[in-house]
Amino acid sequence: MKFFATLLIFTMGGPMAVMAVNNYLLSSFNNGEQKLRIFQSTNAVDFYGYHQGIAYTPPAGNSLRDPSIIYHQGHYYICHTAGNFGAVPYFSIIVSTDLKNWSHFVNVPMTGIAGIQRTWAPEWFRDDDGSLHILVSASKNTNDISNHHIIYTLHSLDANDLSQWSVPEPVTGLVFASTLTWTGEEIPRMGFYDAYIVKRGSTYFMFYFNASSNYIELASSSALVGPYTQVRNGNWLGIGIYKEGPSVIYLGGGRWRLYFADQIYSYLSYVDSTNNWATWSLPQQLPLPDSPPPSQQLPRGYTLNHGTVLIPPGGMDLEHRVSVQEGEMSLSFYAEAGDTYNIAQSSNLTNWTPLTTVSPTNTGSVVQPLNVGTNTKQFWRVERLLPN
Repeated sequence: MKFFATLLIFTMGGPMAVMAVNNYLLSSFNNGEQKLRIFQSTNAVDFYGYHQGIAYTPPAGNSLRDPSIIYHQGHYYICHTAGNFGAVPYFSIIVSTDLKNWSHFVNVPMTGIAGIQRTWAPEWFRDDDGSLHILVSASKNTNDISNHHIIYTLHSLDANDLSQWSVPEPVTGLVFASTLTWTGEEIPRMGFYDAYIVKRGSTYFMFYFNASSNYIELASSSALVGPYTQVRNGNWLGIGIYKEGPSVIYLGGGRWRLYFADQIYSYLSYVDSTNNWATWSLPQQLPLPDSPPPSQQLPRGYTLNHGTVLIPPGGMDLEHRVSVQEGEMSLSFYAEAGDTYNIAQSSNLTNWTPLTTVSPTNTGSVVQPLNVGTNTKQFWRVERLLPN
């Protein structure tokens, strides 16, 4: 998985640097509303309203829970749990170009799952080849909304038309009970949901909630669909039970952050790791803004609930610039030791040509010469890759 660190634009009329500031987007909801709110932050901790009030209200009779956000071809897409606590055989996708105005895009059916009763917590994943996938959980159980969930994967059938999706395929492996026959209301509960994928090198790591243990656990596989083997279980994160909805981002310089939701009280917290997930910091609750702008006031009793955090294109300020010296162009950007950066070029923001890979041994400024060529418009992209 790649994190787009910054986007530079150059026109033949003269050099121009698009200066970005650190920006993280959080898609979330409140149990009382079950409607979309978008928040932003400059430090991935203190979030405030990106847009006045509710960003999206689902159609009558529907709801919005567990919003997962991604940026694709100039649009923001959110997949989310629909119906009354997912009591429908589909999940929904909404779309926006500005994060403020959203519209319903498509309901994605969980075709082929006989007897499906609930569809829960869809989550985006973009693979290294650019293909888009969604991991989602489904249950045939009618009495306990959080029991008997199985994790499935779907992939987009057309990168230019996200309305067409493959038939859901259950993930496999000893970790997941995709072939388990349930006979009734097992005690304790059984099943898995809230799957979040981080791909490092050629390995897929899945953070997920285990309804039997009530912990967020970790499994790995060489293929997205499995088979998965368990990597960590129990209280390995140090956050205790009844925590769900993991969302993981890489902050750079060997720093990782995992966000999670409290299943009982519906608030978001986070833990950090600086040693390759071996240990994690003490959990810290995400604060709600004490003094948001008047137009951003949240209702009394509002809580942030299960969502995802996205670093959008141009979201990381790498102190970059484009400079001209003696007729030559160069790109200068701030890089952290231990991280790897890809530099690519495009004339249309759709097709990208890799130029070079930079792996600095020291933290500081990196200067990369640019081949301007003869195009009237050119774009350069800096990508920070996830560590293996």
